[in-house]
Amino acid sequence: EAAETAIAASSDESLRVPCYCEENVWRLACRKLHHSSSTSKYFVVFVSSARKVVPMLYQRAMQSPRDVCWWDYHVILFEVDDSGRCYVLDVDS
Repeated sequence: EAAETAIAASSDESLRVPCYCEENVWRLACRKLHHSSSTSKYFVVFVSSARKVVPMLYQRAMQSPRDVCWWDYHVILFEVDDSGRCYVLDVDS
């Protein structure tokens, strides 16, 4: 069911489930792999630290994009296109 809703979503942003970054990335990756005709490669990146605090800016969970959001971890998706350019995809930002 999650794969079906990810593929059927009207936009990448509409996939977002607040505070569930791993679910968001899974759904985004599923959508990209099923909708894309490009040969881009995708990588799921788990961001953490020994202290289990990760400061992130521009997070939708905050009122201002410049306010620091402190996650215990965060998961994002990298897209690398054919020319080697890397894009960070994060529906939480």
